[in-house]
Amino acid sequence: MPACMRLCISVIFLALVATLIFFADLFWMRFACVFVLICVALAAIGEYYHIVSLKGYHPAKFLGSLASTAFLVAAAIAVHFAWAQSLPVFVLFASWVSFFLVYLFSGHRPLGNLAVSAFPIVYVTLPLGFILPILYTWPDGKIWLYFLLAVTIGTDVGAYFVGSLIGRYRLAPYVSPHKTWEGAIGGTLVAVCLGFYAADFLHISVAWALFLAMSLSILGQFGDLSESLLKRDVGVKDSANIPGLGGVLDIIDSLLFATPFLYFFRG
Repeated sequence: MPACMRLCISVIFLALVATLIFFADLFWMRFACVFVLICVALAAIGEYYHIVSLKGYHPAKFLGSLASTAFLVAAAIAVHFAWAQSLPVFVLFASWVSFFLVYLFSGHRPLGNLAVSAFPIVYVTLPLGFILPILYTWPDGKIWLYFLLAVTIGTDVGAYFVGSLIGRYRLAPYVSPHKTWEGAIGGTLVAVCLGFYAADFLHISVAWALFLAMSLSILGQFGDLSESLLKRDVGVKDSANIPGLGGVLDIIDSLLFATPFLYFFRG
């Protein structure tokens, strides 16, 4: 499918997410937001497990999905109840123990399978979990999430069009032969422009907004390349075959690196 069409469908998908964020304060929408986040995480992890399966590994798919669900539920509880602040950490600890127990008794290539089974919890679930405290514990959390989405989308759009028009020097030929330095710089410049106009809405200085926008853009592109690195090792183009999208992991790969950065450096 043409990259332009995929980009348009991804933008529509993210627009629906933005609508969900807008109504996130409604009582039932709180459950809906957590449910959607869990579905996205499970879909992305399932695609990751499929990719590593093509390399001959046998990940503990059910346990990985269960651990991901439990962590996001724990994170949702923690942002609403002070007594549950340590619950997500406990779930992570229990997950690591459970992964070891699985391969302690199965004995099937434990080193490699244990690593690929536990990795998506850190790679996918943990970064997505930061969305919940941003949304529900920051006074202006919605605006910050919109900023994150705008920078992510703006970077992708800018990189695509600038790269298509004047792209010449390959950014990472082994990982993604179609991405160029010109496209990467163009995407970052679009993000910086968005940061300049978003400063007033975010109630921060222009310099701080520009720094955050540039950092989020660069990290988002690094997240894209990082997922491409995994796919390249297996020899697949997309993480799945969803018409017009490729895969869920292809859509959220930029957020997996940008979201934690936003949480720690803004929080």
